[in-house]
Amino acid sequence: MRPLLKRVRAYPPINWLATTSVRAGARAVPGLAASGERHLPRTGIVRSRLPNGRELRLEGAGDEPWANALFWRGWDHFYEPETLPVFFSLASRARVTLDIG
Repeated sequence: MRPLLKRVRAYPPINWLATTSVRAGARAVPGLAASGERHLPRTGIVRSRLPNGRELRLEGAGDEPWANALFWRGWDHFYEPETLPVFFSLASRARVTLDIG
């Protein structure tokens, strides 16, 4: 039963509707986003506006944390929020950026 539910949850139209609805509800209910991130991984392309106005797009299949975290938390709280401003400032001026570990 559980594998079937996971396949249904990952089906793009259902996933889009479920994750978008729960994220909208999370604005009114604290803690709902954390539960959604854990139990309702976003699949497909996730978009987030960057500090310079450009758009970051990540694609996820629901089995990796980065696109899912970006969808639920947004750029400002995406990953290591205390280092993001410095990383973004340096990376936006670089020709090549390697983020290792």
